[in-house]
Amino acid sequence: MGLIQMHKYELVNTFTIFALTTLFILWRPQGINESIPALCGALLLIVAGVVQFSDVLEIFKLVSGPSITIISTIVICIVLESKGVFWGVAVNLAN
Repeated sequence: MGLIQMHKYELVNTFTIFALTTLFILWRPQGINESIPALCGALLLIVAGVVQFSDVLEIFKLVSGPSITIISTIVICIVLESKGVFWGVAVNLAN
């Protein structure tokens, strides 16, 4: 749904949800993880009808491959860091 086709109440709902989501992400009440308000904001946009669930599935199909690659790379780096591989390489380079 394009911005031009949005009704005034949909536009107000969208900006309100966005503002509240951003506020809670930055505020982090009681130290909650940033993903919780982001997920709640996304669900509110779906429930409000601003975003269709079919659009969510389409986006998921587009970004799932790259996301898995990035997450896998992060996991590999964490494992290598915990085993001291980077420290060992740095020592060898220094020598």
